[in-house]
Amino acid sequence: MSKVPSRWVLAALVLAIVGVFAEPIQAQCPASGGCCVANGSPGCDDLVCCLNVCANDPFCCDVQWDSLCASIANTSCGVCGAGCPGTGGCCSANATPGCDNPFCCSLVCTGNPFCCLTAWDALCAQQAGVLCTICFPPPTCPGGGDCCQYNGSPACDDATCCQLVCAVDEFCCLSLWDNICASTAAELCDICQPVCANPQFVETGTRVVREQALAGDTVTVVYEVANTSVCSFLMLVDCTMRPVGGGPVIASPRCAVVESIDPLAVTAFARCFNVPSPVVPGGYDVTYEISDAVTGEIFDTFTSPDLTILSEGDLNGDGAVDIVDLLVLLAQWGPCAECTDCPADLDGNCEVGITDLLIMLANWG
Repeated sequence: MSKVPSRWVLAALVLAIVGVFAEPIQAQCPASGGCCVANGSPGCDDLVCCLNVCANDPFCCDVQWDSLCASIANTSCGVCGAGCPGTGGCCSANATPGCDNPFCCSLVCTGNPFCCLTAWDALCAQQAGVLCTICFPPPTCPGGGDCCQYNGSPACDDATCCQLVCAVDEFCCLSLWDNICASTAAELCDICQPVCANPQFVETGTRVVREQALAGDTVTVVYEVANTSVCSFLMLVDCTMRPVGGGPVIASPRCAVVESIDPLAVTAFARCFNVPSPVVPGGYDVTYEISDAVTGEIFDTFTSPDLTILSEGDLNGDGAVDIVDLLVLLAQWGPCAECTDCPADLDGNCEVGITDLLIMLANWG
């Protein structure tokens, strides 16, 4: 009659006592004792090792972790310097116990201890192909639909954007290009950035506050710029005046160096001119130029005949100094009733007199 090994006798006695009340293997893992030595109690303190060993030998978790359990652990458990990681690759059969990626190795050996106890065979490699991301097929870019929105398929249709996003979140190429992938694309990909249409002048909204001016006057030009894009712009606006028939250019000192235009808004701005003295009288073209304050790119430019600068003494605004203007001056001779509303007071002393007459005669014609 053969001798029954003592550890199995002990196991039979324990099982006879606990019967159906015996705890499942998982309930003993992890436990308090070490895995690499006999610890005298069921289970051991490393979850992966405990599950691997007990799946191969339930005695180690049902009764106690003895020297045989420790021996199995020392040949199969990474915590004991064996099994995981091994030396061979995980994604194909390598003929040695375990494989070189500790996470994949433990994941496969938890369900199939043979892979770490004996050899990493074709079945182990097949299981790694299902469980381990290192064995998944590489992302395929481009593929699928629009990169900038949920497209219901793996990957997206722009190769560069697809690669950028999948480098951050491989799920987008391996499984599904979902809203998180689209949100990542919005941050990383130029193709998902808003299209910023250049702002444009609204010429009908441009006007010279004073349509006529004299030497020494200050003239304000008000203009509108329509921003039809969804982006804000910082812009520079240059404004100059030149006689219609040719002559010196009068530049505008900027009322503000940089202007900001809000998205989808029409914004009014102003430019101020100090009319020099002396000045060439007649009609003036006002030229506007708008450019990007950051890049210097010119968005738009146009010229409009908006202003007439009068000769001193042209009191009726007909472009000539003649007998009609002289009669107006003589009619206002003497102290001005209103200093701010006295057209014939050409020298600005609040009185129409001989000096004003001499100025008019100097500009006769």
